[in-house]
Parts: sequence; C-alpha cells; structure tokens
Amino acid sequence: MEAITDRETLRSELSRLAHREQRVVGGLVAILFRNAQRVRDREWVAQQFAHVAQLSGEFDTVPQLEGYADAHGPAVLRATLGLFGLVGQDMQPLVDKGFTSEDAMAQAMTYFVPADQLPNAN
Repeated sequence: MEAITDRETLRSELSRLAHREQRVVGGLVAILFRNAQRVRDREWVAQQFAHVAQLSGEFDTVPQLEGYADAHGPAVLRATLGLFGLVGQDMQPLVDKGFTSEDAMAQAMTYFVPADQLPNAN
C-alpha cells in the first residue's frame, strides 16, 4: 500500500473520510509518532489499527471489527501513513532544535483543515 505523498491529496482524502475514520487516523498517527521505529512493521501497525478502530466504535464481535477493517482499513492506513510521512517532512527543519510528539500531532491536525482555511493561508 502506497502512502499519500501530496499534501493536497491528503487533505482531500482526509476530508472525505467519515468522522469515525478521521478519529482512527488521528489516534493511529499519534501512536506512530510515539513509536516511529515500528512504522515499517506491518503486523504491528495492523494491530494498532485494530486497537484504535475497536476503541472508536461499538463492535460486539470480532467479525464486526474485521468487517470494519476490510471496509475502511485501506483508506485509513493510506491516509495515516501519508500523514505520518508528510508531518515528518514538515518537522524536518525543527530536528536540530528538537520537537515532541505533541508538536508533531499539532502539525498533523492542520491536515484535517482545508489549506485555504488555515490561519496563514493566502
């Protein structure tokens, strides 16, 4: 699965996700920021997705959660990995000064807002 690498495409895809899927993206990217060394571990990322998805909805059975993962997992994971990568690029100038996962999360949240609605948009 290829992550989204274009900022406008990412904003567009995030805006098309339902609120629950947006929350799952936000929760999952927060976990990835705190565990960046594990991002390439597909099994671990899938486990984190399942955990966050389970917390986001009312799933009474494993098949319900699996159905949700089948239906929404690809789009959510694509957006999450794209968000993780683009925020990493955005934060690159701050590496020497240092930044926290909270700083990265604040930057990530800007992608949930259309570019023309950001405070410093022209």
